[in-house]
Amino acid sequence: MIIITPPQRPAAYLSCMKTGLIGCVFLLFLIPLQGQSPDPGVTLDKQRLVVLPVNPESPNAQVEETIAALVASEATRLNRFVILDRNTLEPLLEEQALQLTGLIRNEDLVRIGEIAGAEDALLVRVTNFGQKGVPPEEESTEEDEDESDGLFSWVVKKSVKAIIAKELEGGEQYPHNIQTVLQGEVRKIHLETGETLASFPLDVEHTGGTKSASLSKVLQKARRQISRELRNLYVLTSSVVDVQSGSVTLLLGSNLGIRTGTLFELSTPEREKTYGTRTIRLPGRSVGLVQTVAVSPDANQARILRSWAPIQPGYKATEVTVHPVGLSMALEGSLTQSYFLARFSGDFQPFQTFRFGGGISLGSVLDSWESPDFLFQLDGTVGLRLLQVRRFTSRVLLQLPFTVAFRNDDAGHTVSLPIFSPRLGVEVTWMLSPHRDLILSVATAPTSLSSQEWKYTVQSDNADESVTQPAEWNRGTGPDISLTGIYLSVGYRFLLF
Repeated sequence: MIIITPPQRPAAYLSCMKTGLIGCVFLLFLIPLQGQSPDPGVTLDKQRLVVLPVNPESPNAQVEETIAALVASEATRLNRFVILDRNTLEPLLEEQALQLTGLIRNEDLVRIGEIAGAEDALLVRVTNFGQKGVPPEEESTEEDEDESDGLFSWVVKKSVKAIIAKELEGGEQYPHNIQTVLQGEVRKIHLETGETLASFPLDVEHTGGTKSASLSKVLQKARRQISRELRNLYVLTSSVVDVQSGSVTLLLGSNLGIRTGTLFELSTPEREKTYGTRTIRLPGRSVGLVQTVAVSPDANQARILRSWAPIQPGYKATEVTVHPVGLSMALEGSLTQSYFLARFSGDFQPFQTFRFGGGISLGSVLDSWESPDFLFQLDGTVGLRLLQVRRFTSRVLLQLPFTVAFRNDDAGHTVSLPIFSPRLGVEVTWMLSPHRDLILSVATAPTSLSSQEWKYTVQSDNADESVTQPAEWNRGTGPDISLTGIYLSVGYRFLLF
């Protein structure tokens, strides 16, 4: 919590006028907290880090310089670090008669930390970097086809390729299909002791395009990986200032990189316990999950997504740095026909207003001949949240299942029939535990679209091609399948966050 004494009120109100209505509301929550000391677990300051210069004698010095610049750029963008890189350090170090290259002595690192006011540094090392042309995937298929033309033809074409390869020796044979590999490590070290405090690997690869295009793709992937890992290096912690109906006010705002959509897990305050002469701090008990919806420079307002215990002011809020994912298993049946399905799906944005998911399903249905047919289904789902309270959430669902039915025709061929049956429904979710939900849904499929023509595939004379043939039926036509009707589903969801 923040100390705000009476003489500071005019400055607070001036800041209120500058930051607008949201900032004004947050400051009004903070002003009454006079005389209280800040929670030692709350992140109050940005972390100062030095990005150490690259050793010019490294075989990958140029690439390391680029990655170091990416690290400095992403850390600055996150707004939770004060980054001192080569450009910042150069004038400071020149005054102290220190060079930016070949800094390997511990005393030099300590002096850098003293000059920059930082205790820790980031050290970038690239262990493997390479670019080479690789054959396109189509070429390997062509070579296989060549070998089927006969031994003589194969030998002639191989010889021609060998001659061309020799003429291109020293040059790039596949300049437009370059494979770029980048492997390395970013290490956080203590400047005074040299101790490694944390580290994360870099391992990215891309195949395609020219050398510059392939390298650009690799650097884009590296940037995303660096941004994700830097957040884990300095996880933000906050404190609950106020609890309203369905939302909370937390310390920390845009000044420390908080943005709308940031997730926090709430927990009771840490406890101290003494064992003999040693006092240890025990972690608090998790009570809920919230998501930031409005931000001011020094505070943010968050909507309560899930709570499994009462939330009170003073509780700790810890940033959730992983992207939440929901994994579901459900059983589905129909009220209008003999139908059964087992579904395995994933929710990619389980806590957003609009939820997107997909999965696969396996099951069976009785066709018009009263015969059970096997079903394989690919599911796509869009959900719109209607209501959310402490443990209960309801959504409207639009389901777009693409189903393929399988059975044998009268000649013994395994035949298939594609079916598209869009559905509209309602889903109700009941929280069972912090990471588990019970899901009930009801949906209706007003139409069922299919070609009504069963088919099977056979290999043609060319072994690499297949031909589609109509099914063979003694009755002339095959059975019909309609997936219209009303469907009920009960499922169990695991949440990873």
